[in-house]
Amino acid sequence: MVAGIARIGQRWEDLTMTIWPENSAEYASWVQAIGSVAAVVVTLVVMFCQFSNQRKTKEREQKELIKRYIESAISLGGGVDQKAQKLNQWASTLSLNPGDLTFMRAEVETISAALNQLPIWQIDNFEAIKTIVCLQTHAVVLVETLKTAESQWAKGINWTSGAQNKLATLIPDIQAKLPELIAIAKNY
Repeated sequence: MVAGIARIGQRWEDLTMTIWPENSAEYASWVQAIGSVAAVVVTLVVMFCQFSNQRKTKEREQKELIKRYIESAISLGGGVDQKAQKLNQWASTLSLNPGDLTFMRAEVETISAALNQLPIWQIDNFEAIKTIVCLQTHAVVLVETLKTAESQWAKGINWTSGAQNKLATLIPDIQAKLPELIAIAKNY
């Protein structure tokens, strides 16, 4: 065992003697070679750091974008909720003008279109996507409820009971979905 270690030591000494610089020109060559290797290593480290920073910046920007989409859905869902409550109030008191239903339907259609234009495929949270799709569906249901109410009003048919039945399930569900989205948005 000791003889083996001695042989390794001898070989190391032989190796270092053959490659160790003997004059200033060889020292300069070695310094230049070591400097070149160090420059390559430093370049690789700098490139890695830049790539890592760019990736982190892109991830942060993506999260901010997703948060804005979710916040937009919260605002639009709040608009659907306001319109549904207003329609419910109108159905309870019958205090509206003939054009009110048409005007509200146009407003809800605009909100619905904006909800449908949200790029939910970019959102990386399934619960957020599911909740936004529910809000999109509720906006469509409210538009259809308004169309039915308009049609029935024009024919002189009582539209309030049908609207109130739909709104009785629609409003609580919308109001349950909005806090879910708010909680999700806080995580971004």
